[in-house]
Amino acid sequence: MNTFPVDTDAILQVPFAREDGTAVTPTAASYVVLDGDSNTVVSRTTINDVSGSSTAITVPASFNATPGARSLVLTMTTAQGTVITETVFGIVGQAALTFLVNTIQTYAQALFTAQSIPGLDAFKAAAKADQTIALIEGFRRLTLTNYVIPWPEVVDVMNYLYPRYAWEITPRMWPMMSADLYSRYPEGYHLAMRRAQVVEANFILTGDVIGDKMRSGLLAWTVGESKMMFRSGVKPLHGTLARETMNHLQGWVDNRRTITRS
Repeated sequence: MNTFPVDTDAILQVPFAREDGTAVTPTAASYVVLDGDSNTVVSRTTINDVSGSSTAITVPASFNATPGARSLVLTMTTAQGTVITETVFGIVGQAALTFLVNTIQTYAQALFTAQSIPGLDAFKAAAKADQTIALIEGFRRLTLTNYVIPWPEVVDVMNYLYPRYAWEITPRMWPMMSADLYSRYPEGYHLAMRRAQVVEANFILTGDVIGDKMRSGLLAWTVGESKMMFRSGVKPLHGTLARETMNHLQGWVDNRRTITRS
Protein backbone atom coordinates (compact mmCIF):
# COMPACT_ATOMS: atom_id res chain seq x y z
CA MET A 1 0.00 0.00 0.00
CA ASN A 2 1.32 3.40 -0.96
CA THR A 3 1.42 6.04 1.75
CA PHE A 4 1.77 9.81 1.48
CA PRO A 5 2.53 12.47 4.11
CA VAL A 6 -0.26 14.70 5.41
CA ASP A 7 -0.85 17.87 3.37
CA THR A 8 0.88 16.58 0.23
CA ASP A 9 -0.41 15.45 -3.16
CA ALA A 10 -1.09 11.73 -3.45
CA ILE A 11 -0.08 10.64 -6.95
CA LEU A 12 -1.31 7.18 -7.92
CA GLN A 13 -0.56 5.21 -11.08
CA VAL A 14 -3.77 3.25 -11.58
CA PRO A 15 -3.80 0.46 -14.21
CA PHE A 16 -6.69 -0.17 -16.58
CA ALA A 17 -7.13 -3.74 -15.42
CA ARG A 18 -9.39 -6.00 -13.42
CA GLU A 19 -8.66 -6.89 -9.81
CA ASP A 20 -6.89 -10.06 -10.97
CA GLY A 21 -4.56 -8.03 -13.19
CA THR A 22 -6.25 -8.79 -16.52
CA ALA A 23 -5.91 -5.74 -18.77
CA VAL A 24 -9.06 -4.05 -20.10
CA THR A 25 -9.64 -1.37 -22.72
CA PRO A 26 -11.98 1.25 -21.32
CA THR A 27 -14.00 3.62 -23.45
CA ALA A 28 -14.72 5.83 -20.45
CA ALA A 29 -13.61 5.97 -16.84
CA SER A 30 -14.21 7.90 -13.64
CA TYR A 31 -13.25 7.64 -10.00
CA VAL A 32 -14.17 8.62 -6.47
CA VAL A 33 -11.97 8.72 -3.37
CA LEU A 34 -13.35 7.45 -0.07
CA ASP A 35 -11.95 7.56 3.46
CA GLY A 36 -11.70 4.64 5.87
CA ASP A 37 -15.37 5.02 6.84
CA SER A 38 -16.53 5.06 3.19
CA ASN A 39 -17.24 8.79 3.28
CA THR A 40 -16.60 10.62 0.03
CA VAL A 41 -13.36 12.60 0.03
CA VAL A 42 -13.22 13.39 -3.69
CA SER A 43 -16.52 13.31 -5.57
CA ARG A 44 -16.84 11.46 -8.86
CA THR A 45 -14.34 12.75 -11.37
CA THR A 46 -14.13 11.88 -15.06
CA ILE A 47 -10.84 10.72 -16.56
CA ASN A 48 -10.50 12.44 -19.90
CA ASP A 49 -7.69 10.32 -21.36
CA VAL A 50 -8.29 6.56 -21.26
CA SER A 51 -5.67 5.61 -23.81
CA GLY A 52 -2.76 3.51 -22.72
CA SER A 53 -2.62 0.84 -20.04
CA SER A 54 -2.90 3.10 -16.98
CA THR A 55 -3.53 6.62 -15.80
CA ALA A 56 -1.91 8.89 -13.24
CA ILE A 57 -4.41 10.28 -10.74
CA THR A 58 -3.49 13.07 -8.34
CA VAL A 59 -5.44 13.54 -5.12
CA PRO A 60 -4.64 17.16 -4.16
CA ALA A 61 -3.06 17.99 -0.81
CA SER A 62 -6.19 19.86 0.24
CA PHE A 63 -7.99 16.49 0.52
CA ASN A 64 -5.16 14.95 2.55
CA ALA A 65 -5.20 17.13 5.64
CA THR A 66 -5.88 14.29 8.09
CA PRO A 67 -4.20 10.89 8.45
CA GLY A 68 -6.14 7.77 7.56
CA ALA A 69 -6.95 5.13 4.99
CA ARG A 70 -8.14 6.09 1.52
CA SER A 71 -9.69 4.11 -1.34
CA LEU A 72 -9.69 5.23 -4.94
CA VAL A 73 -12.58 3.44 -6.64
CA LEU A 74 -12.17 3.39 -10.41
CA THR A 75 -15.17 2.68 -12.64
CA MET A 76 -14.38 1.71 -16.25
CA THR A 77 -16.82 1.25 -19.11
CA THR A 78 -15.68 -1.45 -21.54
CA ALA A 79 -17.15 -3.40 -24.44
CA GLN A 80 -17.70 -6.31 -22.06
CA GLY A 81 -19.44 -4.19 -19.42
CA THR A 82 -18.54 -2.14 -16.36
CA VAL A 83 -15.35 -2.93 -14.45
CA ILE A 84 -14.79 -1.53 -10.95
CA THR A 85 -11.44 -1.68 -9.14
CA GLU A 86 -10.16 -0.31 -5.87
CA THR A 87 -6.72 1.13 -5.11
CA VAL A 88 -5.99 1.54 -1.41
CA PHE A 89 -3.53 4.13 -0.13
CA GLY A 90 -2.87 5.90 3.14
CA ILE A 91 -2.27 9.42 4.42
CA VAL A 92 0.16 9.36 7.32
CA GLY A 93 1.31 11.96 9.79
CA GLN A 94 4.90 12.25 10.87
CA ALA A 95 5.46 9.93 13.82
CA ALA A 96 6.76 12.08 16.68
CA LEU A 97 8.15 10.88 19.98
CA THR A 98 6.53 12.58 22.97
CA PHE A 99 8.01 11.91 26.40
CA LEU A 100 5.78 9.68 28.56
CA VAL A 101 3.07 9.74 25.89
CA ASN A 102 4.65 7.26 23.49
CA THR A 103 8.28 7.05 24.61
CA ILE A 104 10.56 6.86 27.63
CA GLN A 105 13.23 8.94 25.91
CA THR A 106 13.87 11.31 23.03
CA TYR A 107 15.06 10.07 19.66
CA ALA A 108 18.56 11.40 20.30
CA GLN A 109 18.67 9.66 23.69
CA ALA A 110 17.51 6.40 22.10
CA LEU A 111 20.36 6.52 19.57
CA PHE A 112 22.82 7.25 22.37
CA THR A 113 21.41 4.40 24.48
CA ALA A 114 21.71 1.99 21.54
CA GLN A 115 25.46 2.68 21.29
CA SER A 116 26.05 1.02 24.66
CA ILE A 117 24.13 -2.17 23.85
CA PRO A 118 25.63 -4.81 21.54
CA GLY A 119 23.62 -6.70 18.94
CA LEU A 120 21.18 -3.96 17.91
CA ASP A 121 21.99 -4.19 14.22
CA ALA A 122 18.40 -3.96 12.99
CA PHE A 123 17.66 -0.83 15.00
CA LYS A 124 20.90 0.93 14.06
CA ALA A 125 20.48 0.15 10.35
CA ALA A 126 16.80 1.15 10.13
CA ALA A 127 15.56 4.44 8.76
CA LYS A 128 14.52 7.11 11.26
CA ALA A 129 10.81 6.60 10.51
CA ASP A 130 11.07 2.85 11.19
CA GLN A 131 13.12 3.44 14.33
CA THR A 132 10.52 5.88 15.61
CA ILE A 133 7.60 3.53 14.98
CA ALA A 134 9.47 0.67 16.67
CA LEU A 135 10.26 2.84 19.70
CA ILE A 136 6.60 3.83 19.99
CA GLU A 137 5.52 0.18 19.85
CA GLY A 138 8.24 -0.72 22.33
CA PHE A 139 6.90 1.89 24.75
CA ARG A 140 3.38 0.48 24.38
CA ARG A 141 4.60 -2.99 25.28
CA LEU A 142 6.63 -1.74 28.22
CA THR A 143 3.58 0.00 29.68
CA LEU A 144 1.64 -3.28 29.75
CA THR A 145 3.94 -4.64 32.46
CA ASN A 146 3.78 -4.20 36.25
CA TYR A 147 6.86 -2.72 37.95
CA VAL A 148 8.01 -2.46 41.54
CA ILE A 149 10.65 -0.15 42.96
CA PRO A 150 11.89 -1.20 46.42
CA TRP A 151 13.11 1.11 49.13
CA PRO A 152 16.91 1.33 48.96
CA GLU A 153 17.23 0.61 52.68
CA VAL A 154 15.64 -2.85 52.48
CA VAL A 155 18.45 -4.63 54.35
CA ASP A 156 17.03 -6.23 57.51
CA VAL A 157 15.60 -9.74 57.61
CA MET A 158 11.94 -8.74 57.93
CA ASN A 159 12.11 -6.44 54.91
CA TYR A 160 14.03 -9.08 53.01
CA LEU A 161 11.29 -11.64 53.59
CA TYR A 162 8.43 -9.14 53.27
CA PRO A 163 9.82 -6.38 51.08
CA ARG A 164 8.25 -2.96 51.10
CA TYR A 165 8.06 -0.99 47.91
CA ALA A 166 8.49 2.70 47.39
CA TRP A 167 6.37 2.53 44.25
CA GLU A 168 4.28 0.04 42.37
CA ILE A 169 3.63 0.95 38.73
CA THR A 170 0.73 -0.69 36.94
CA PRO A 171 -0.39 -0.30 33.30
CA ARG A 172 -3.27 1.92 34.43
CA MET A 173 -0.85 4.53 35.73
CA TRP A 174 0.93 5.29 32.46
CA PRO A 175 -1.82 7.44 30.89
CA MET A 176 -1.58 9.65 33.99
CA MET A 177 2.20 9.56 34.33
CA SER A 178 3.73 13.04 34.67
CA ALA A 179 7.31 14.14 34.22
CA ASP A 180 7.43 15.17 37.90
CA LEU A 181 6.30 11.75 39.14
CA TYR A 182 8.58 9.89 36.76
CA SER A 183 11.55 11.96 37.90
CA ARG A 184 11.08 10.66 41.45
CA TYR A 185 11.92 7.12 40.41
CA PRO A 186 15.58 6.12 40.82
CA GLU A 187 18.02 6.61 37.93
CA GLY A 188 18.59 2.86 37.82
CA TYR A 189 14.96 2.36 36.82
CA HIS A 190 15.18 5.15 34.23
CA LEU A 191 18.25 3.53 32.68
CA ALA A 192 16.65 0.09 32.65
CA MET A 193 13.56 1.44 30.88
CA ARG A 194 15.59 3.34 28.29
CA ARG A 195 17.65 0.26 27.49
CA ALA A 196 14.58 -1.95 27.43
CA GLN A 197 12.75 0.33 25.00
CA VAL A 198 15.64 0.28 22.53
CA VAL A 199 16.13 -3.49 22.83
CA GLU A 200 12.41 -4.10 22.31
CA ALA A 201 12.46 -1.78 19.27
CA ASN A 202 15.32 -3.82 17.84
CA PHE A 203 13.37 -7.04 18.45
CA ILE A 204 10.34 -5.55 16.66
CA LEU A 205 12.44 -4.60 13.63
CA THR A 206 14.23 -7.96 13.58
CA GLY A 207 11.26 -10.26 14.04
CA ASP A 208 11.21 -13.65 15.75
CA VAL A 209 11.18 -16.38 13.11
CA ILE A 210 12.05 -19.24 15.44
CA GLY A 211 9.72 -18.03 18.18
CA ASP A 212 6.84 -17.76 15.71
CA LYS A 213 7.38 -21.35 14.61
CA MET A 214 7.43 -22.58 18.20
CA ARG A 215 4.29 -20.66 19.11
CA SER A 216 2.51 -22.12 16.10
CA GLY A 217 3.14 -25.60 17.50
CA LEU A 218 5.94 -26.71 15.14
CA LEU A 219 8.09 -29.47 16.66
CA ALA A 220 10.65 -29.94 13.88
CA TRP A 221 11.85 -28.00 10.86
CA THR A 222 13.94 -29.59 8.11
CA VAL A 223 15.59 -27.77 5.20
CA GLY A 224 17.79 -30.03 3.11
CA GLU A 225 20.28 -31.63 5.46
CA SER A 226 19.65 -29.10 8.22
CA LYS A 227 17.12 -29.98 10.90
CA MET A 228 15.86 -28.13 13.95
CA MET A 229 14.06 -29.83 16.84
CA PHE A 230 11.95 -27.70 19.17
CA ARG A 231 11.15 -28.54 22.77
CA SER A 232 7.84 -30.30 23.24
CA GLY A 233 5.72 -30.72 26.34
CA VAL A 234 4.90 -27.83 28.66
CA LYS A 235 5.56 -24.54 26.90
CA PRO A 236 7.07 -21.58 28.72
CA LEU A 237 4.93 -18.53 29.31
CA HIS A 238 5.23 -15.87 26.64
CA GLY A 239 4.87 -12.35 27.95
CA THR A 240 4.40 -9.09 26.15
CA LEU A 241 8.12 -8.34 26.02
CA ALA A 242 10.98 -10.19 24.36
CA ARG A 243 13.32 -12.23 26.53
CA GLU A 244 16.22 -9.91 25.65
CA THR A 245 14.15 -6.95 26.85
CA MET A 246 13.29 -8.66 30.13
CA ASN A 247 17.01 -9.15 30.80
CA HIS A 248 17.36 -5.37 31.11
CA LEU A 249 14.40 -5.14 33.49
CA GLN A 250 15.62 -7.66 36.07
CA GLY A 251 14.82 -6.42 39.56
CA TRP A 252 12.09 -4.04 38.43
CA VAL A 253 9.35 -6.29 37.01
CA ASP A 254 6.53 -7.49 39.26
CA ASN A 255 5.45 -10.99 38.22
CA ARG A 256 3.43 -11.70 41.35
CA ARG A 257 -0.12 -13.00 41.02
CA THR A 258 -2.52 -13.06 43.96
CA ILE A 259 -5.35 -15.61 44.09
CA THR A 260 -8.20 -15.04 46.57
CA ARG A 261 -11.57 -16.58 47.28
CA SER A 262 -14.50 -14.89 45.59
